[in-house]
Amino acid sequence: MFKRLLIFCLGVSALALGIVLNTKTMLGVSSISSVPYVLSNFSPLSLGQATMAMYIIYVLSQVVLLKRLTVKMVLQIPFAFLFGLIVDLFDGLLQLTPTSFMWSLVYLVLAIVITAFGACLVVSMNLVLNPPDGIVNTIAFVSNQEFGRIKLIFDCSMVSLSLILSWVFSHRLIGFGLGTIASALFIGQLISFFNHYLASFFARVTNS
Repeated sequence: MFKRLLIFCLGVSALALGIVLNTKTMLGVSSISSVPYVLSNFSPLSLGQATMAMYIIYVLSQVVLLKRLTVKMVLQIPFAFLFGLIVDLFDGLLQLTPTSFMWSLVYLVLAIVITAFGACLVVSMNLVLNPPDGIVNTIAFVSNQEFGRIKLIFDCSMVSLSLILSWVFSHRLIGFGLGTIASALFIGQLISFFNHYLASFFARVTNS
């Protein structure tokens, strides 16, 4: 159990680092962090606090849709607070500004790989659901649709909402760009890649 918890915490940290690094590329943020990123630009909330607020909304939405509160949902609340704090920690530490398009691409590739690796570790340890995955899983269950299809619709909805918010507040698009598209295309594939090559390791850890 200690190993699972340690790997889970490593995954949470990597996931937060990847999300923050994505915001530093100047090429657009990932779909899942698009709304918190826009909110942090037009409110007193930091990126971590805005992420925390969105994650709490996801948890409450699960309760409303399922009309019950489970232990797994409750555990997502401290996860949201912890994750928000780690996001703010990395956001303060990573004072990066790309000096060229090439460096932006380097940061983007690192962000995508680290985010996928972190998500893989978090999911594989099966301790606490990441609230965005929790709400997608709940919507898929209630609507009797495939998780992958709902995930795509959910991500597109978050990007659309972020574009609307940024246009309303500043009459320009914030946080959308090549990085948003690249994250949508490659993070899921990289998660599958890591799952495939680390499957035996994860099996040993979870069964020990």
